[in-house]
Amino acid sequence: MRSSYPDAGMTVLFRSVSLNQLATNHYEEGDESEENDDDVMINRHVSKILMRNKFLTHMNLRHLRGVRDSGLQCVPRWLSHVDLGGCLQVSDSGVRRLASCPRLSSLSLSRTLITDRSLCSLSSGKCRNSLRELRVNGCVNITDSGIEVSHPGAGRGHYSIQ
Repeated sequence: MRSSYPDAGMTVLFRSVSLNQLATNHYEEGDESEENDDDVMINRHVSKILMRNKFLTHMNLRHLRGVRDSGLQCVPRWLSHVDLGGCLQVSDSGVRRLASCPRLSSLSLSRTLITDRSLCSLSSGKCRNSLRELRVNGCVNITDSGIEVSHPGAGRGHYSIQ
């Protein structure tokens, strides 16, 4: 049976080595709790794209089903804007890697599996001085006390958390 995900476009992307920005939005209705072959392939492609594009600054993978923590292990340190909203398999482990990006200024983790531990990683990571916007709406495992205790933007002027 042939895969339903259009992997030809992703194949072209992961051969690239000079991307500055990556934006792909994909939303597919279905049972989000079950992983399928397309999800595994997407995560593999994302990982390859990140490994090859060391100077990537903007990454929008909103609603790209299949993006997992393992696919984020090779994120380029120059990332400044990341949108993983709706990537339902992203959790604290993936955020720990993103927290090591010293130029990260905008991060959307809306509707992901993150917990208060992600907020702690962001507040103590290399991004702590650059992060200005954090979106965690729809993250059911984030608590008010986690936001209060680990607020990464505390005392830095303009900062937005949603």
